Amino acid sequence: MKFKINKQTLANSLRKVSHVVNAKSPILALNGIFFDVNEKGLTLVGSDTEITIKTNITENISIKKTGKLILPKFVEEIIRKMDDENIEIELISNDLVLFKSNKSEFKINGIDASQFPNIDYSLTGDLIKLNNSDMIDIINETSFAVSTEVLRPQLTGVNFVCENNVITCVATDSFRLARKNIQVNDTKDFNIIIPGKCLSEVNKLLTNNKDNIDIYLDNQKILFNFDDTIIISRLIKGSYPPTANLIPTNFECTLVINKKVIKDALDRANILSINTQNFTVNLEKNVDILSISSNNKEVGSINENLDYINYIGNEIKVSFNSKYVIEALNTFKEDNIKFQFNGKMNPIILEQENNNNLIQLILPVKNPF
Repeated sequence: MKFKINKQTLANSLRKVSHVVNAKSPILALNGIFFDVNEKGLTLVGSDTEITIKTNITENISIKKTGKLILPKFVEEIIRKMDDENIEIELISNDLVLFKSNKSEFKINGIDASQFPNIDYSLTGDLIKLNNSDMIDIINETSFAVSTEVLRPQLTGVNFVCENNVITCVATDSFRLARKNIQVNDTKDFNIIIPGKCLSEVNKLLTNNKDNIDIYLDNQKILFNFDDTIIISRLIKGSYPPTANLIPTNFECTLVINKKVIKDALDRANILSINTQNFTVNLEKNVDILSISSNNKEVGSINENLDYINYIGNEIKVSFNSKYVIEALNTFKEDNIKFQFNGKMNPIILEQENNNNLIQLILPVKNPF
């Protein structure tokens, strides 16, 4: 194995695959990054058995001798800190690799490539084509709501259901829910749960342009193919809990308000919660006054009247987690947002004023006024 490569090209590709590498994995081979130097260029692979990322480098590289080896994850930092535009990398004996620039030399012990797991990268299964920007929107607008509790593994992923060429994506942690609908063309029906961690890795690497991402599905795994990069993940087993009946369709009260107005008010209310991490705030509509308030016995209180665009319905008093509402507001692209209520202890629904393809649901909290 011997090649010369542009430092920045290698650093960028190492950054892609190193996200999933666990340097403390009990499987020694998975502590590092798999290097495959071949006639076409360099292939890099990182894996933690659940998620695998593979990327190819075919430009800014000169191959002098092919070969394969597993190198420690920290080679990413070595490459980043070397002092030359181009770097020479050579296997000099057994598993010892030389990294050389004009002024620096590192000799790093690697691991025999044969110990790396055999991973199937074949592009097989049902194919879904999505625009990159659509995929980014799906991830940003839903995956923040997945659960981190491993006791309910299905809730640690996003449920993707395709019926009649509409993909519905749902994420919930039992306290809030995000649902996104997107139209697709000529796609078979499916019902899968994609791990939130996998979607996070896809989001890090996708560029927001008009290119397409190819997604291949089979019964156990999902494969994303884009920009000379492949991401493979196991699907989460089991059935996602039914959520359609959680989202009401009729409401007693509807508030239309500018997103920035209410988000800024919630940010100010959160100042009192910095030390306590209790982000409960109260929203009250009384006659012509809409107010946000928060009371922290240890710190103090805040009360703020808000301008709003429209309100239909009776008076309302409701309490909720302001962080959840802010995160929900961040997913909307329009300026005007509808808050919809059915009493103080029923789910709060957030939608854009002119587009219902994205719904955010927040459960209120008990907080006597």
